[in-house]
Amino acid sequence: MKSKITYAINMYKKGDSEDTFQGITIMVDGDFRKELDVLLAKLPQYANYVDIINDAVFKGMSIIEQQAENARQ
Repeated sequence: MKSKITYAINMYKKGDSEDTFQGITIMVDGDFRKELDVLLAKLPQYANYVDIINDAVFKGMSIIEQQAENARQ
């Protein structure tokens, strides 16, 4: 499978404060894009790529958090 996910990271400033945060742009191409298209066609709860990627990130974070918790024990 040839997948291409390109990330662009930019730093932003919050309003008038000195706080900064990272903004991440995700560009999807190749087989990964085709997989997302299949999921969009099969799963009506997802309206677009953002919905799928958002869900994947939060589900993935949950797994990573559990692994971190297990590593501390």
